[in-house]
Amino acid sequence: MEFDAGYDFFSKSIQVGQHKLIRSYFKDGRVRSELYDLSEDPEEKLNLYDARKAERAVRELEASLLAFILEGASYRPGAESENEFSIDDRTREQLRAQGYID
Repeated sequence: MEFDAGYDFFSKSIQVGQHKLIRSYFKDGRVRSELYDLSEDPEEKLNLYDARKAERAVRELEASLLAFILEGASYRPGAESENEFSIDDRTREQLRAQGYID
């Protein structure tokens, strides 16, 4: 993934109904995931990503966010157009290994 000068990470998010998923991608390869139930936690203070009760919401939102990114409907700060986004080979292999893409 490409990073703009001066940035160590960038984030992508998607909200469907009461749930909001945020994925932050760091230059060192780490990915931080956050899930919030906005009906119960509008200030996004309680990260439910690892909560067993949120597993279904996590799977559905991750699939939607990934599709959003792969379709080119996402953009990075400073991009010339909303569809300028690329995934490097390492990230593509990680997504494949997790079953998100073929």
